[in-house]
Amino acid sequence: MFANERRFVYLDRESYNTAGLELLDISDPESPTYRLEKKQVVGRDGFLYNNKESVDGYNGFLMFETRTDAAFNRITNALYPGWYGEIATNTQYPLHRMGMVRNFHVDEMGFAETSAIRVVTFNVEFQPYVYSEPQTYTISNGTGVTNPGAATDDFQLVVRGNTGSNGHDNLKIMNYLYTDAMKISVVNRITIDNLRKNIYDNSGALRNDFRKEGFYFTLENGWNEFSLGPLITGATLTVKWRYWA
Repeated sequence: MFANERRFVYLDRESYNTAGLELLDISDPESPTYRLEKKQVVGRDGFLYNNKESVDGYNGFLMFETRTDAAFNRITNALYPGWYGEIATNTQYPLHRMGMVRNFHVDEMGFAETSAIRVVTFNVEFQPYVYSEPQTYTISNGTGVTNPGAATDDFQLVVRGNTGSNGHDNLKIMNYLYTDAMKISVVNRITIDNLRKNIYDNSGALRNDFRKEGFYFTLENGWNEFSLGPLITGATLTVKWRYWA
């Protein structure tokens, strides 16, 4: 299908272009479709619409050729209905797109030595955004980061300091929309898994009780400035920026 062109797919960071297995085709990305809410107003001609500021995903596919039973078993065991993970092709590198496998079907095309040649097509529901490679930033009071993409709550923040387990201090992220503030306890170091809404102590134990007040954070597009209380000595932010694409 792609003469003189090789495409690659990476699933959970592992390449599946191996012996007896080849990615033949992948659906092209679709432009974002914004969700609109239509309203009809009594006494007014026509209608109004409200942009809900949400973007739908899209349906696509991955198509593989397998030339050995081992290759067929490997790909169908890896990409089963309900599998959700990271997909990337060299045409988007270094950006990665998340997707969920809905179902798949198999077409037998012939035989190669002792095994059937099969074309396996996976129907995938893709997220409307792509991710960058992880980026790491050193944070101190008054410093910040510029989010070059869409707003995201998918990041980890390692916070250093010492408030004691019963004390607390303030951690804030300020951007053009609002200020997110949290009162937290820090004993040497804690890790805030912002996406999953969990906090872990220095040994890796779950300590959601360390969040005394406030909510988790959003990094908006543009400048996001950090404010650290006096008992918080610094932080490290790890984030994969996401882009509508």
